[in-house]
Amino acid sequence: MVQTRIEERLECIDQEIAGMKKELNKVPTIEVSLTEIAKSIDLMRLQSEKQQQLLFTIIETSSKERSMMSGQATEPAVKEFEKAKGKESDASSSRMNEFQNRWKRTKK
Repeated sequence: MVQTRIEERLECIDQEIAGMKKELNKVPTIEVSLTEIAKSIDLMRLQSEKQQQLLFTIIETSSKERSMMSGQATEPAVKEFEKAKGKESDASSSRMNEFQNRWKRTKK
């Protein structure tokens, strides 16, 4: 009776060992898969970095273009404002001269 129990127990241990061997045989396949996954992740990281650089370049270019466009758009507006201001000051000074001349005439 003890002998059969020992044999049954040894048979269970043999089955567990056989199962462990099967699992150990899967390890090289898992290692290969993990290596491929790591390579894919590295490739995706590189692509992401390139896309990020491209996006930054696009944003920078767009920003520069906007600055140039707004600079070109405001430059004529500033010149027109200065011209109008100059005309306004010319007009106001000529009005002032007119007023002074009239004042002088009325005093005489």
